[in-house]
Amino acid sequence: MCIKPDNREVCLVSIHRRLGPARRKMRIMRMPTQSIIVVFLALVVAFSHGETRAQRDERSGKQVVEAVCFSCHGSGANGAPKIGDRKAWNKRASQGLPRLTQNALKGIRQMPPHGGNPNLTDLEIERAIAY
Repeated sequence: MCIKPDNREVCLVSIHRRLGPARRKMRIMRMPTQSIIVVFLALVVAFSHGETRAQRDERSGKQVVEAVCFSCHGSGANGAPKIGDRKAWNKRASQGLPRLTQNALKGIRQMPPHGGNPNLTDLEIERAIAY
């Protein structure tokens, strides 16, 4: 360690020698770090122009049923009441739209929350039930 001001030149050489391996490691580390930063910034730019759930138009009940609900309620898979089966839906419908909506939002029996699509808004689910 260099403490004397008159040995300044010797101190700098000594410091460079000691930091030599660390500097090489820093150069090696600099490239992946820069790459990660570039990729991160590219992703931020790419996704910042995408639409958010609030910005896009909400889908109609028919669109939601055809895209999401029909996969189970069309065939009755996993005990799901079939679309159009009035007898199966009468008991559920008697509970009212708010209760049906809550069941669809939270999930019930074999049905996952949001019908398995977390991107559906509450309004879209309500529209699908009303449809």
